[in-house]
Amino acid sequence: MTLAEVLPRARQLSAAEKLKLIRILAEDLDTTEDISPLEPFKTYDLPTPGSLVVTVII
Repeated sequence: MTLAEVLPRARQLSAAEKLKLIRILAEDLDTTEDISPLEPFKTYDLPTPGSLVVTVII
């Protein structure tokens, strides 16, 4: 399945379901995989629309 196939369905989810999906996908990431340019166990602040800043720990 491609990202182009998944995105339209993911966008139909409620906010709570989207957060659950984000958590599940983040847990599925294997830290041994190359996730360049991100570094494992580093915290990243990601600016979002509306001046909200989300902190992500990889």
